Amino acid sequence: MVNWLVDEILQEKQYQTVYPSLSQAAIELGHTVYRTKYVPFRLLPDNEIPFREGSCTITYGTVQFCRQIEKHFGRMWMPGMYFNRNVKSFVRFAVQLGDELLNSDYTILPYGEVKRRFVNQEAMFIKPESGLKEFTGQVLNYKEDFDKLSSHAPIDDTTLCVIATPKNIKAEFRYVICEKEVITGSEYRWDDVLDVRRDTHPVCDAMANKIAKADWQADTVYVCDVALLHDDTAKVIELNAFSSSGLYACDTYKIVEAVSRAAMKEYLGEVEGQ
Repeated sequence: MVNWLVDEILQEKQYQTVYPSLSQAAIELGHTVYRTKYVPFRLLPDNEIPFREGSCTITYGTVQFCRQIEKHFGRMWMPGMYFNRNVKSFVRFAVQLGDELLNSDYTILPYGEVKRRFVNQEAMFIKPESGLKEFTGQVLNYKEDFDKLSSHAPIDDTTLCVIATPKNIKAEFRYVICEKEVITGSEYRWDDVLDVRRDTHPVCDAMANKIAKADWQADTVYVCDVALLHDDTAKVIELNAFSSSGLYACDTYKIVEAVSRAAMKEYLGEVEGQ
């Protein structure tokens, strides 16, 4: 069996579906689960974490929680977490996806330069280049919108940002990919309104499967967000780290089964981690 270290703060943000939380699904499937909570501004993680060095352990939680565990536990566990540099950087996956990417017309600039160049221009899409969620990706329409990007802290002028033209999206879907297979998916937005349900769309399913079968893979396990456009074509919005991504209405039983199996293969040395 596999150990699951779960930050309940991310689980508390989940939506009510027919599936249990990830930690509950792991417990029901016979795995060992330790649930904790990330405490903002605390330097050290929970000192009661029971998993020994060298054990087969998977971390799941907020970005801040994963960064804290990564800093203090590093490679103490195997695989530890699915939170690698390929999904922490827009550039790393963008150059691999090419025209499949929704914002393939992107430009990358420091935040200070974005404000200087675009402050009086029409709408644009902006998001952090890193996957560490310095602020939420969104469309800016007016000069004052720059002040609304981050509600918790000022954005440093050196923070790299992805800039692109706004896209008209019909719906958005999240897929969990593990070992080059789409494990499960969920709708999470329709007509720009949060709409969490188990339904997916065949065109978006096909795109997620195409990404899963490609030679280049972001990680052994990762999340792929796909947009359905109004012409009924699909584009990839972005790739994200599995260990720090919400699951919406995805099947948590399938996720635990597949991810635990992949983690055990890496633990036993049957495959190499990303």
